[in-house]
Amino acid sequence: MTGNNLIFYFSATGNSRHVAQCLQMANGGILVPMDTCLLEGQHKFSVDEACSVGFVFPVYFWGLPTIVADFIAALQLDGTPQYTYGVVTYGTSMGEVRHQLRKALVLKGMRLDGLFGVRMVDVWTPMFDVSDHDKCLKRTQKAEAQIDKVALQIEHHEVGSRHWTELPHLLAQLEYRLYPKARQTRHFSVMDDRCTGCGLCARKCPTKAIAMNSHKRPFWQKSECAACLRCLHHCPHFAIQYGKHTATHGQFVHPTEIYNA
Repeated sequence: MTGNNLIFYFSATGNSRHVAQCLQMANGGILVPMDTCLLEGQHKFSVDEACSVGFVFPVYFWGLPTIVADFIAALQLDGTPQYTYGVVTYGTSMGEVRHQLRKALVLKGMRLDGLFGVRMVDVWTPMFDVSDHDKCLKRTQKAEAQIDKVALQIEHHEVGSRHWTELPHLLAQLEYRLYPKARQTRHFSVMDDRCTGCGLCARKCPTKAIAMNSHKRPFWQKSECAACLRCLHHCPHFAIQYGKHTATHGQFVHPTEIYNA
C-alpha cells in the first residue's frame, strides 16, 4: 500500500479508533487497522520522506497488546518516514509502552520520535467497573481536549517528552508478565440464557479465536487470544463474561463505535 501519512491502529472498544480518526481529520493520512492486516497477511507498505507514520493503540498490562507487537514484527515498510510517533490510550498508566514500542521499531530499522497518551475509559472489566455510564461519558468527553492537543503536537512533529504516568521498566514488567496468563481463553464463559446466537463475537474477534458450534453458541477454538474483550463489550445481550467479576462491571464502547450484527 502506498500513500501519504499512515496511521496504523488497533482498537477493541473504539477508544483508539476514535483517536486515530481524529488524527486523520486533523492531519490527513490513511487509517490502517493492524488486526485486519494480520488476518489478511497485509504487511507491505510504502512511504516517502515527507510522510509520517503513527501507531495508535491501547495499553495492555502496562505494555503492548500482542496484536500491535505482532504487526510491527511483520511490518515491511518501504521508505523512511520523516516522523514516527505513537499514541496510546490508557486508563491508569502508560506503563513501559515507550520502551517496548521503541524496541519493536528499532528491530525494524525505525525510530520512535514522539509518544503521546490520551486517558480514556479503562475497559479491563475483570478489574474496573464501567457500569456508571455518566462517569464513562464524562471521561470520554474530557479526552477530546487531550486528543486535540496530541493532534497539534503531531502536526508540529514534536518529540514527545516523558509522560507522568509512565513507569520504570522493572515495575512495569511485573504487570506485563501477567498478560500471557490473561490471554488464556479458558477465562471466558457464555451465559446461555442471554446468548441469542447472533455470532457477532466470532465475526469481530481480532484473532479469530471464537467460532460458533452447531447449537449457535460461541466457543473458543484457540487457547489464547489478545484479551482485548471486544467480544464481551460488543455482545448485544452481555452474554460473554471473563472471570468472576465482569457480570457486575458493565460494558463500554466508545460513543462513535458502530457495529452491525
